[in-house]
Amino acid sequence: MNVSAYQTNPIVVCVGYGKLTDYKNGFIPGTIYLDTNLIEDGPLWNLVSIEKLEIVLNQLDFSNETTLIVYGQQIMAATRAAWAFMYAGVEDVRLLNGGIDGWKSLGYLVEEHPSIMPASKGPFKLQPKSNYLSTRRDVEKSLYDKDSIVVDVRSWNEYSGKTTGYDYMKEKGRIPNAVWGYAGSDPYHMEDFEEKNGVLKSLREIKELWEGSGITPDKKVIFYCGTGWRASEAFFIAHLMGWPNISVYDGGWMEWSNGGNSSASFQRKFIVINYIDTIFNRIKWKGFPRKRLFYPAAARDKGDRSLVPRRAKRWDKVPVPLSH
Repeated sequence: MNVSAYQTNPIVVCVGYGKLTDYKNGFIPGTIYLDTNLIEDGPLWNLVSIEKLEIVLNQLDFSNETTLIVYGQQIMAATRAAWAFMYAGVEDVRLLNGGIDGWKSLGYLVEEHPSIMPASKGPFKLQPKSNYLSTRRDVEKSLYDKDSIVVDVRSWNEYSGKTTGYDYMKEKGRIPNAVWGYAGSDPYHMEDFEEKNGVLKSLREIKELWEGSGITPDKKVIFYCGTGWRASEAFFIAHLMGWPNISVYDGGWMEWSNGGNSSASFQRKFIVINYIDTIFNRIKWKGFPRKRLFYPAAARDKGDRSLVPRRAKRWDKVPVPLSH
């Protein structure tokens, strides 16, 4: 870890879902634990209102000049909070690359319990960056805009319509004209973006994956997944790359497949287009032509590793608080 960044008195936040009973590896000294239930609401698990988010962030007792470092047992949990904080207007949000295991591997001390969340010294008025959050209507407008791209960050099986990925989702499929942005084997793993030790893969490797699918920084890029966690990780990776026009469609496939507030005419077109798009995609990927440089995770999982380029030299040998 870059110790100098830690010595500037940042707020360090461990992000997880639910109670602390599953955390056995200890905490970085001074860490505050944040339950994601405080920043998102069911049944769609969208971000809470800006008023509720403001209360949570005031409890963290930070100023606009404070460096905020997030980590968790899952990178996607940490980046979910990072995206929420960035949307709320926090300027310097970083990810502890490697999490608590990376911290311990370098010999740093840990504590058994997190710190108590301090009483708010607020008020701290947030300034939401609305361009970081896309609505369903924003997605509808972007679907056939040549300067925009809607990126699906779910498993290949979810994207191709083989499964919903969740037992509480009924509809299979994807948003029409959305491009697959890679992810992992299921909703809870992100093998295309992460190493087995919980460290992000090299930004160059991920960038090459995206470029192969036409996902480039010159476009307005809207990431979505099932309910927002995986899309938040992709968003933060694009932020690390310095991409200027990125956002998360927070409602994701769960909202889209339920119909939301979309017009009936668009819904009818969506059903037809999504069916045609799924059939075309199955034909397109059938056989996985050898001249293609990158392949879906589903193809790589079948064992032909010779078709996958050697990984780029990685910068992530030690955990570093990442920020743009």
